[in-house]
Amino acid sequence: MADISYHNLDMQIEPSNGRYRVRVSSPPLLGEDEAEISLPFTPDDLKSFFGGLGQSRDFDEPQAASPTLSLEEFGRRLYSAVFTGKLETFLARCQDAARGSGQRLRIRLRLNRAPALLNLPWEYLYNADRRSYLALDKQISVVRYLELAEPIPSLRTTPPLRILVMLASPKDAPQLDVEREWANLKQALQPLEQASQVMVDRLPQGTLRALREQLESQPYHVFHFIGHGGFDTAQQDGLLLLEDDFKAKRPALAQTVGQYLRNSPSLRLVVLNACEGGRTGATDPFAGTAQTLMLQNIPAVVAMQFSITDRAAIAFAGEFYRGVTKGVSLDAAMTDARFAIQEEANDREWGTPVLYMRASDGYIFDVQPGGPSAQPDGPAATQPSQTTTTPAPTATVQATTAGAPSVPTDDKYAKLLPHVRLRELLIDFFEMADLRVLCSDLQIPWDDLEGDVKRIKVLSIIQYCKNRRRVGDLIDAARNSDPSRADLPWPNAADIK
Repeated sequence: MADISYHNLDMQIEPSNGRYRVRVSSPPLLGEDEAEISLPFTPDDLKSFFGGLGQSRDFDEPQAASPTLSLEEFGRRLYSAVFTGKLETFLARCQDAARGSGQRLRIRLRLNRAPALLNLPWEYLYNADRRSYLALDKQISVVRYLELAEPIPSLRTTPPLRILVMLASPKDAPQLDVEREWANLKQALQPLEQASQVMVDRLPQGTLRALREQLESQPYHVFHFIGHGGFDTAQQDGLLLLEDDFKAKRPALAQTVGQYLRNSPSLRLVVLNACEGGRTGATDPFAGTAQTLMLQNIPAVVAMQFSITDRAAIAFAGEFYRGVTKGVSLDAAMTDARFAIQEEANDREWGTPVLYMRASDGYIFDVQPGGPSAQPDGPAATQPSQTTTTPAPTATVQATTAGAPSVPTDDKYAKLLPHVRLRELLIDFFEMADLRVLCSDLQIPWDDLEGDVKRIKVLSIIQYCKNRRRVGDLIDAARNSDPSRADLPWPNAADIK
């Protein structure tokens, strides 16, 4: 596993005399505390805000032309309401404790007793004093945590990670361009397929029968759904709009889909690229699609609480799955994926993905070294069927000076977006000591940069140079730092915005 650990801060919220009682705890050292709060939003505030983010939340009246609350103002009000007085002090103590032990801080929202609050976009919590969103702080993560009695063991597995994708676009429902979304997903995962880190299979039909038969044919680690989602108010359950054998719509309650997925013991993660995948009922915390799937012993679900654009979906999928295949915790992978969305000049959609989690430490895969032929250990290990997509061969290399990194001769890096290519080259061909020397040459204050691990340090260096319009200087210095790096496919600085 990647060496990233978190100090947990549990935040349980429940109704109390027309307000909400917030109880925070961080055992075993910091104890617990509590306070009563009121939410600082009127129904009109929420209606306008949700409408501005592309989600009506089933309000009956037409949406306002523009939100009355900015993203920052919404996050500031929510943060100030929850972390008030002694609870803010408790949060600061937890941050200090995590920092002192070399850990990050995980805020686990326990909203089982206040299910209506699950529909609030907690990912936009904003600390005005630090002028930062908590979900974009590398040292903090925000997850929806649902604790159940059934334990979640991590699955010991070796690459590749097997992803099963279902596309559903019934002919008698509003049409989605699922083929474009499939192409977007393949584009995002192409570098990982080429590196034999993932194998992606697409179901031939968006039917329950096709899902069952494919899950029975071989083990999968991830189920990725692209299509319509919704919420059945009569059944108080989320639903996915699947197809029948004639491509007509076949609504399937989340409970039904979850039963199919539960029968695949290797499955650890569900990603829902569907509207209202994260929505829940007003009285039952397990009434939504994501929540119901977790009742079926799925350890983690990523759902979209608002609509998401193609560009943001590509950025998210590529970075998120990259982290998962490396075996980092899910919340660390989510944070990096949020940054990937923001790096696409997108200042809102980074908060669209929501992580629902049951694993107490954030790890659902124990990724072991191995090649594409290796099989996952345990009862789920079987031979792949003939339907499995064969990954592209890994990059060929040519010899360089003794001890120096090999230079790729194919287009492994060239296919990446310019800013992603720069990041990956720095991560792959520079050690921490090399990065320190690079910063010294460029007069970049190393100690002021965020991060104690190479990946975070690289992101900090790139952001530092972007802020000062020195990306060209960074690329030139990296290219000239060693003869073995001169021929790497460095991007043009002008292409990095």
